[in-house]
Amino acid sequence: MPAAEFGRAYDAGLSVRGCMTRFGYTRVMVESALREAGTVMRPPGRAHAAPMSAEYAAQIRAVYDSGLRMRQTAEKIGCGLRAVTKGVTAGGAMRPPVRCRAADAGAGERSQPARVTRGAPALRCSGKGSLT
Repeated sequence: MPAAEFGRAYDAGLSVRGCMTRFGYTRVMVESALREAGTVMRPPGRAHAAPMSAEYAAQIRAVYDSGLRMRQTAEKIGCGLRAVTKGVTAGGAMRPPVRCRAADAGAGERSQPARVTRGAPALRCSGKGSLT
């Protein structure tokens, strides 16, 4: 059994299943050969992504904070929505989502939700198109 070959292939990124396919051995034989070669075994399952760097998260957050939506941020940076979500939430709380109110906005337009501050006087419509 070529333990050194298994070790080199596994260290180069090939999975145990990949070693089984490439060399034509069973799982038990591949795993015992890897242990014999002194190879440090990775956890089973899909490869785990490396953590996002603080600089990349800050770049994503800056683009998102400029007012773009998540999908627009992903397109501008050239990454996926998961990366945007991860980068934006790494910097703290997210902006509230933009809500569309059909009565307030024209066709295809979106309006920002009203922000309520505790203790602030309530705004009332005077009936003449202005708030008092």
